[in-house]
Amino acid sequence: MKLKLKSIYNAMPALRKMGNSDIKSKAAVKIGCLMTDLTKYFDNIEKERGKLINELGSKNKDGIIQITTSDKNYSKFVEQFTACLEVDIDFNLEFPIEIDDLEDIKITPIEAQTINVFIKKGK
Repeated sequence: MKLKLKSIYNAMPALRKMGNSDIKSKAAVKIGCLMTDLTKYFDNIEKERGKLINELGSKNKDGIIQITTSDKNYSKFVEQFTACLEVDIDFNLEFPIEIDDLEDIKITPIEAQTINVFIKKGK
């Protein structure tokens, strides 16, 4: 399946929340395998985000480099990071999550929206 990196970046917080839930074994295995498959992409996105912050950010009063909306390079950061997230990849979804796998998991509608691409609909 074709997938934008932003789908992975946006889905990871919800998947981590689900991964830390007490759920049925079948769902736990599927979610764990999906997280393993997606982590390499997520880690690369975070690495690139860190590079952009170091390159475009400024030091705060504690000497930590950060980027805030008031930084002169903020719009450049957003533009470059957004471009990273728009990259398409071919992703093989070996263990799709089925709706029934989620019956014991509490997630918000926003979280459900971020993982929607990884959910198998219908039988």
